[in-house]
Amino acid sequence: MAGVTRWSARYVNDGGREALRPFDRRADAQQWLDGQLASLLRGEHVAPQDQKLTVRQRCDKWLDGRTRRESTVKIAAVHLKVVCAEFEAVLLSAVNPMCARGARR
Repeated sequence: MAGVTRWSARYVNDGGREALRPFDRRADAQQWLDGQLASLLRGEHVAPQDQKLTVRQRCDKWLDGRTRRESTVKIAAVHLKVVCAEFEAVLLSAVNPMCARGARR
């Protein structure tokens, strides 16, 4: 029975979005789930669908989703420009928020 998935791991992130991933073994499902929940608790969580995005791509995606006042979007764009100058090509999955807060050139 190749290709049959026996276990699924599922959680809901801080934004209320559900993530689901299939596994062949229960231990693998539990290990993945434990890692996702631990990253949520540490404040380092990156949604599985965003893990391959660069910081620049995620910033652009986030900014495109803003529907607030134009002045607010302009201020956010200025701040994101600073963030992207430092971390533009870095994958989100490689960003450590604790280290990023203190990083300087």
